[in-house]
Amino acid sequence: MQRFIKEIGIDMIYIIKQADKILAFFHNDVDIVYKTFLGSRWSDEHVVLDNAMKNFSINISRDNSIYVFCGDSEGNIVLCVSEKDSETWSKKIMLSVPSDKNQLPIFFPMISDTLSLIYNSPTDNTLLIQNMNFDNTWQPPTILDKVSGNFKVQNISHDHALVFYQSVSKDNKPNIGYIEVSPHAYSKNFKTIYSSPYPTVDTSFLTTYDKIYALYITKNMFGNQLFFKKIDDNGISNPILVYENQRIEICLLSIVNNQLTATFKSRGQLLISTSNDDGESFTKPTAYKNKICSDLKKATFICENPMSTADFFTREVYVDEHAPWDIQVLPDLCNNFFDIPKIEKIISPPPPDTAKDEQINYMTELIKQYKHELDELKQDNTLLEKKLLALQKPNH
Repeated sequence: MQRFIKEIGIDMIYIIKQADKILAFFHNDVDIVYKTFLGSRWSDEHVVLDNAMKNFSINISRDNSIYVFCGDSEGNIVLCVSEKDSETWSKKIMLSVPSDKNQLPIFFPMISDTLSLIYNSPTDNTLLIQNMNFDNTWQPPTILDKVSGNFKVQNISHDHALVFYQSVSKDNKPNIGYIEVSPHAYSKNFKTIYSSPYPTVDTSFLTTYDKIYALYITKNMFGNQLFFKKIDDNGISNPILVYENQRIEICLLSIVNNQLTATFKSRGQLLISTSNDDGESFTKPTAYKNKICSDLKKATFICENPMSTADFFTREVYVDEHAPWDIQVLPDLCNNFFDIPKIEKIISPPPPDTAKDEQINYMTELIKQYKHELDELKQDNTLLEKKLLALQKPNH
């Protein structure tokens, strides 16, 4: 049977947009780390868990604490939690997995009144959910379905999620769809979005507050085709063929300025197609004109505040494979994506009759602040100069 997108544990990248900063989580081939964008530039790497397995997942709680579920070098499932505005991480072993540590399941946490885990079993291809009791003991797991390959989870709220995956059908025909999951209510009614005898190259699902949009690439003997579908109160729409070519590699669906925006890579070029009528029709794809990196990857996007279709609404973003904090495309389409309130450190001057030592301390701190701001401006200026030179460089 054809696999659904990629194997487990490959290229897990998360971008989290908070009110005052943006964080990028990724695996640097040794540790699970993150960088912070605060004001004007990205920080150095901070370690969440050292010597970690590549399988990890992230969600945020009601109080905006960040929950990272990951595997350590011994094969234990570890929960790392960072409270808001804290650079320190608490770590707790939640489960010990006796199987091969290179085949660790992916655990996706749902954080409501208690903790729930959605995960896959690599040994028998089952999708399960397991709830924690109020006394921190675990209930027995419940099997949700049989799956083939990876799965994706998108939250509607803290206690309501959609799980997208490829089901294992009796006729060995790939069926891509979803089930709805809550901590204490599991719908085992798999809802098929599309079924095709052809392999799936890539998918992008976009769950809003009242609709589900799906963009997917199928591969047949003549080439690749990019299709779109919409799921709402009227049911599942007929597929719309957005594009076809010998090679379509990656796709991503988002809403920017009330426009459904489909971006995808074909023959090394990023193309863009938009819809102004909620997916009833799409424009003819055109080349994306802004400069992008050569190796695009997709990262899961989590926003602390509610997103708006009038601004942007997305569940994934493109990043640079070699610099997974470098967000591509969406910041160009949405000019205020990087708008982060600048935190001003106000140093109040001491009264005129203050002792000399306090006057010196005040001036010293003020100089440090100005020097820090000057360093940031220099870095921003250097980055702009590099981008300007790249744009001015003649095409060959």
